Amino acid sequence: MLRQLFFLLALWLCVSFVQFGSAVQVNSADFQVNVNVETLGYPQWSFYQNDNTSYVYTVTFVGLWETENSTDYDLVANSPLPGNFGWNVTKGSLANSSQAVSVMTAKGQGLGRYDTLAFNTHIPMNAVNGTDYPAGKFDVQISNYKWVSASETAQLVLAFSLELLDKDAPQRPNLTTHGSRTIDFGGAYFSINSTAMGGPNTPNTSLSAMVKLQSDMNSSHIPLFLFTNSHSVYLIYDHFETNMMHDPEFGFGAGPGNSYIWIIIIVVVVIAIIVIILIAVIGFILVRRRRRSYDAF
Repeated sequence: MLRQLFFLLALWLCVSFVQFGSAVQVNSADFQVNVNVETLGYPQWSFYQNDNTSYVYTVTFVGLWETENSTDYDLVANSPLPGNFGWNVTKGSLANSSQAVSVMTAKGQGLGRYDTLAFNTHIPMNAVNGTDYPAGKFDVQISNYKWVSASETAQLVLAFSLELLDKDAPQRPNLTTHGSRTIDFGGAYFSINSTAMGGPNTPNTSLSAMVKLQSDMNSSHIPLFLFTNSHSVYLIYDHFETNMMHDPEFGFGAGPGNSYIWIIIIVVVVIAIIVIILIAVIGFILVRRRRRSYDAF
């Protein structure tokens, strides 16, 4: 354990000097999003509503590592990589009322573990209605990933820190799950699609993606990255070959949750009501027929 700690410290000191920096600010009709590399070199998304600038929410990428044993998420030795290395933030095009912002490492910044890691961010620019709506999503893209673990069931973990800045005072709000794919934090949410895509060329093979809290993990197998604590969330991806794509989302309010569950519940209730009505109608018809037969006698 001590050897791993010295390795991570040396790695952090090494990559901290290799930063490209830059930042992009996007103003939509109802909120603002800042995409930047913060002072310690970690990519960060901060967002707040125009009518409530006292509450600023942040999502910060902390780092990645591999796990084995899908129930305990055992740390794979020599697999952790901190997230503060070689990021470049650039503003892309505005298309279909969505502003693109690229957050990407230069080729070779993954210490030989991958070619590039990117968070291609898309921020909606249309005016919104209601209190629950997305502030943006970022397409996670890993190219030419080289697994440390030899196991074909090993999983990849990406860690993010979620915070609330209340009048410039950092807070660590309680994180709660909303369904199985959304985390709520202090009036904002972080949500994922439960399916990612992987493959050696164009990622076209489905693989499972999960979001977990620290309480779901084996804390003794979580690397000692800065920010990795009770206000961190972990995206866990099943084993994939070479490349992987996924699209987490962040926004205001409670988030999407498991809408399909409610659809199933509604469908079941409607079917049950229809069945009850049919039984009542059939019963009514049978009773009337029986009365007519008695009257005939």
